[in-house]
Amino acid sequence: MGMHLAALFFIISPLCVFSSEVQLIGSNQNLVNDLDAAKLRISQLEAVLEATIQKVDAKTLYLKEREKLIQVAEIQIHDLQSASYSDESGLPLVQKRISELEEEVKLLWAALRTTNFELHVLEDKAREAKDKLKAKALEVEQMTEVVTEQWIQVQHLEQMREFNNRRHHIPSRCPFLKLMSDIQRKHLPKVDDAFDIHWKGKKVLSVQPYLTQALSRLKSLWAAFTIYHHQLQGFIEHEMERTEITAALANREVVFFMASALITFPVFGAWILLYS
Repeated sequence: MGMHLAALFFIISPLCVFSSEVQLIGSNQNLVNDLDAAKLRISQLEAVLEATIQKVDAKTLYLKEREKLIQVAEIQIHDLQSASYSDESGLPLVQKRISELEEEVKLLWAALRTTNFELHVLEDKAREAKDKLKAKALEVEQMTEVVTEQWIQVQHLEQMREFNNRRHHIPSRCPFLKLMSDIQRKHLPKVDDAFDIHWKGKKVLSVQPYLTQALSRLKSLWAAFTIYHHQLQGFIEHEMERTEITAALANREVVFFMASALITFPVFGAWILLYS
């Protein structure tokens, strides 16, 4: 019963990880869509705010121009009033001009009040647009943090799924051990037989047959070495990727060097021991 439960757990656990990963990816995609919509809304608010600021600037300039016109008209009225006291003969014309200027000033003041009111309205709209922009920017920042956090969780779930897949894969016997075993079981006896045939009490008629046979054995040994070297690289890479610390180092150059070292170092060590 316990074995069945354990087997069921090993079967279901990758499915649970995959289900959680799918749910997180779907939630993350929804957040990304909301984030894009919020960024679009920010662009729209920025455009509204910029247009409102331009209107405020235009109204402010218009107010300054009206104020200057009012000042000019008031100066003219004052000058005309002063001239009427010194020259009474032209008093009717002066009074008429003063009345025209006073009416013009009244109109300018009315336009000034209207523009001033519009300016306050635009300033309120600008402040409102700024507040909305700040709120939306804060919302985007928070959504970005959530998206980043969920993306990290997705990466962790992918690593867990990959780890589960590797854990369920049972690696074959180490290729280096297979190579050493084959060398001892297959190739060394053949080399010994070659020496027995040519050197143990028998007359050597020609060196050529020995060289041909030795070269054949060497080619066979080199072929086996090449095959097991590739297999050993795969085995080392698989073992290094089982942990996070060594997974970062599991590149082609490091794996090739380690496989070569595992094969050549014992051979050179044995060679040195034999000739020491």
